[in-house]
Amino acid sequence: MEPSETETDPDIVLSLSNSVYKSYQETIENLSTGDQINFNAKIIALGDEFNINHLHALVIHKTGVFKALPDIIIRESGLPTSIPEGADTPPVNNLSLGD
Repeated sequence: MEPSETETDPDIVLSLSNSVYKSYQETIENLSTGDQINFNAKIIALGDEFNINHLHALVIHKTGVFKALPDIIIRESGLPTSIPEGADTPPVNNLSLGD
């Protein structure tokens, strides 16, 4: 996110299902640290100073923009442990990228 909420921790975690992963597998496997992406996602949990924002990705696209980033420390204890049922279902008023 710009601006970042922190200099050492991730701002968000994007979870995704097997079907979303398979749909965007080539894009995901070719991501590098600093690659900018656009995505559509459902908010699963808003973060605070102790918890990471958790979004469930429905669509992922690379923008072609790159930004050099400092090392980010990921603590497994801060990662989500489950994804709610129905997280892959787009919201009724789903907006496409660029809207």
